[in-house]
Amino acid sequence: MYGKIKKLCESKGISIHQMCADLSINDSIISNLKNRDNQSGLSAENVVKIAEYFEIPAGELLKQRR
Repeated sequence: MYGKIKKLCESKGISIHQMCADLSINDSIISNLKNRDNQSGLSAENVVKIAEYFEIPAGELLKQRR
């Protein structure tokens, strides 16, 4: 999921840090995704926040590549 979020930020011309600040999400939550320390991933609330921020369906963030 980290890769998707990173690409969305790049397409919007912002950093992940800026997105987190805009959404009041702690940067460490996203860092944990990158480092795979957070096995449970994002909370449903944060998935929805990020999806709405990028104007995409929440399911897009949750899809895994095959």
